[in-house]
Amino acid sequence: SALEELSRAEQRISTGNITTPKSAKLVLATIAKNAGLSRSIMHQRRQPELCQWINKKNAELEKQLKKLKPKKTVTPSKAELTSELKTLKLQLKEREQQELRAIVEEVFNSNLLDDKDKQSREIARLKVEKEVLTEKLARYQKRNRDLSHKFEQGLSRTASVQAVPSSNKKN
Repeated sequence: SALEELSRAEQRISTGNITTPKSAKLVLATIAKNAGLSRSIMHQRRQPELCQWINKKNAELEKQLKKLKPKKTVTPSKAELTSELKTLKLQLKEREQQELRAIVEEVFNSNLLDDKDKQSREIARLKVEKEVLTEKLARYQKRNRDLSHKFEQGLSRTASVQAVPSSNKKN
């Protein structure tokens, strides 16, 4: 576990991926955690050889870090930062406009507007068709009622004719 942590620290130093001072050192708590052990086991009195080895390797890692660390970094001036900020804002604005243009072109190319017009014409046609069919249905219902009424009248006449006794019968 200590060797794995050493190789990770060396790799972080060589790639320059050091986020905290601890990331460039071997830390007893991290080694204990990776080994699945309690932090209390990793102590100078209990593990003197391991602690000496870790101190030695930390000194070597610190030397490696000093070799790779840049001596002096030049911070940009306020004017340079302002200029860069303006440039980045312009780039952002141009990118947003390009994205908006692409979206508008996509809408026009996808015929969404034409589809909307087609749908509204179809809805209007279907409304007219619905009115025509509703009128037909009303006429058919009226005709059905009239025929049913005539049929009932025809049945009642035949029933009344049958109810009248025949005078042609002889006793």
